[in-house]
Amino acid sequence: MEKNDNPLNIAIIGCGNRCRMYQGAFAAADDMVVTALCDTDIARAEKHRVESFPKARVAADVRAVLDDHEIDAVVVATPDSTHCAIAGAALDAGKHVLVEKPLSLQAGEARELLAISQKSGCVLQPAFTLRATPFYHAIHALVREGAIGRVMGIEAAEHVGRDHGASYMRRWQRHTKLSGGLLMNKCCHDIDLLRWIAAAPARRVASFGGRDFFNPGSHTAAHCSNCAEAESCRFRYNGTGISLTDDMRANPTKFDLDLCVFTSDKDLVDNQVVILEYANNVRASFTVQMFSDRSDRTIHVSGTEGFLRGVFSQNKVEVYKDGEGIREYDVTKTSVGTHGGGDVFLVRNFADSIRGQAAPLADCAAGVENTLTCLAAETARREGSVVELSPVAQ
Repeated sequence: MEKNDNPLNIAIIGCGNRCRMYQGAFAAADDMVVTALCDTDIARAEKHRVESFPKARVAADVRAVLDDHEIDAVVVATPDSTHCAIAGAALDAGKHVLVEKPLSLQAGEARELLAISQKSGCVLQPAFTLRATPFYHAIHALVREGAIGRVMGIEAAEHVGRDHGASYMRRWQRHTKLSGGLLMNKCCHDIDLLRWIAAAPARRVASFGGRDFFNPGSHTAAHCSNCAEAESCRFRYNGTGISLTDDMRANPTKFDLDLCVFTSDKDLVDNQVVILEYANNVRASFTVQMFSDRSDRTIHVSGTEGFLRGVFSQNKVEVYKDGEGIREYDVTKTSVGTHGGGDVFLVRNFADSIRGQAAPLADCAAGVENTLTCLAAETARREGSVVELSPVAQ
């Protein structure tokens, strides 16, 4: 795009690993500049400033960022339980908001944010990055144009890679009171993706899951640094995928970074299946497991006139239509950067939405609906029940 003489000033609130992933997306946009980084750990914020955002100042106080009239928009990338409160405060301060998923861990809080969003006149966009990836964008477009007739069913699965899956068993996400559970914290954008393709709200949900792999067994050590089996354990701590200060890198045990994924105290499940029925009678299933050596996602969408299928890592979608055979769509050239190209397009869409040049890929109502669906799925898993969902506005 052409150089914009009035770039949007962006603040990133929360300088953990997600902040680092945004670096490439903002670097690709010449009409946005990150001018502030905010984190309770100033050293971590400063590290990101030096490595990725040299024009930013750092702050420990969220209020200092929200009271800055030169900042147009904020990215909320803090721990999940804080998303709603910070996003609401940012809207009240007149800032546009790109808020990391999930929108909230609580139904009432999410609905309150929706009311604030509707009154604010500002953009609030949940960061459902999968909607922004060229791979899923192509699938959504093909479905909408009727490439397989009317959608009847969707099957999706995620295999979470070894290091990524293990990290959930040793980080704060291992406690559902902080993360909302595996679906809410890790897979809520997969659940959103199903709803996006189904094009109707979920009305019933069932779920089954448990922790059947990351259990103690013969493991007894609390930390990898003290474990006699560490060298042979494929889930040992290696520091990848985490934003680390120098002190953290030198002393992982001091910060509990190298907790044993098998013996750590946790109540997070490591595999789960969700079954959903939507208001338009589309039915879907989603499966996740956390202990594969390879990360990938797969999807199969069936319709009245054919089906489509794809493997995320291959960036190709196959469409079979009755009487016409198979067509293949390759999205490799546009799938660049983190999250299969999703971060670049997500940030681009956020800026275009602020300028009134596009509609947000997802709005606050989508975020609220997603929270309600994930909460219902977790209730269904715990209680062994089928849960009826309430409308977002209720």
